[in-house]
Amino acid sequence: MRVLSERLTVLVAMAACAVAAVGCAEASSGSVSSADTGAPPSGDVVEPTDTLSSSDLVEAVDVVQGSDNNTALAQPLDVAGPDARAELDVPDFPKAPGSLGGDRPASYVLPDDYDPKKSWPVMLVLHGYGASGFIQDAYLGISAEARTRGVIVILPDGTVDTEGSQFWNGTDACCDFGKTGVDDVAYLTGLLDEAATYFNIDASRTYSLGHSNGAFMSYRLACEHGDRFAGIVALAGLMWKDGGKCPDTGKVGVLQVHGTDDDTIPYLGKLNMPTALDSAAFWATRNGCAAGVTALETLDLDTQVAGNETKVEVFDGCPDGAAAALWTLQGGSHIPSFSGLFAEKALDFLLAQRQE
Repeated sequence: MRVLSERLTVLVAMAACAVAAVGCAEASSGSVSSADTGAPPSGDVVEPTDTLSSSDLVEAVDVVQGSDNNTALAQPLDVAGPDARAELDVPDFPKAPGSLGGDRPASYVLPDDYDPKKSWPVMLVLHGYGASGFIQDAYLGISAEARTRGVIVILPDGTVDTEGSQFWNGTDACCDFGKTGVDDVAYLTGLLDEAATYFNIDASRTYSLGHSNGAFMSYRLACEHGDRFAGIVALAGLMWKDGGKCPDTGKVGVLQVHGTDDDTIPYLGKLNMPTALDSAAFWATRNGCAAGVTALETLDLDTQVAGNETKVEVFDGCPDGAAAALWTLQGGSHIPSFSGLFAEKALDFLLAQRQE
């Protein structure tokens, strides 16, 4: 099983280049630096396995933007670096480096109106298998939305496996195929610890949003650090099949988002994966929600599916700040063509979650 093909990775990277007015020849042949693009460092972009045609590029741009021209990448992101805080009088926080993570760097994006005198929520954006933090953010448009909503975003990259693809060691289903045992939980929580040394972070509002392999990883974070994460959004990735592998470390608000036509991570699960409903229901039980589910107004998130394709269900009686919900994209694939509404609604959900 491979969650994101190298071809898709290149398509999305090329789309990110096209939308952000980046030199796509550079993106397809090597790494893209913040100095070249004004955007967060992307790490090494997977090289194309074949030549991309103009129709490929149009397809990729559609994936990133959606048919209504999501403007998430219409302007370069402000990458926080040494100069970003030069004029700030911040006696209680040391000067921040250009990236977090040391020899395993992760870029970050600060809110437009960041002020160290008040605390801010922070979220991880975790990419799918074979992608990168930059590519994932380009596809979903999360940091562009978050920077206007007052959320600090961290865009880490997984480690590289023997096939040259970046991955997270999430659940036993995905995606440490080489059995390296890399401790990504320690790495990601370490990034959050490091961020808190430079920025005024609200510890009660720590979030993770992951796609595919990144969703599996988000679930692992929720299981092992439920006392730290207030909420997660899991797109096209699932919980542990064996709930006993998820220690009870606290309540976490969980939003499961999944397409019914996902051929990579099936909506109905498989031998080593639960269903999308069971993934959300596990957290409804852990959070102390009631047994019932309420259907809310449908949403039009996927521009490739006609009408309001997304069925929104929330579990009843959940404690404040620890909701459980399932968004079912009727006819949606593993890589939906989201409009900008997805980032907006996903952040709405996350910002409603809070640690006690």
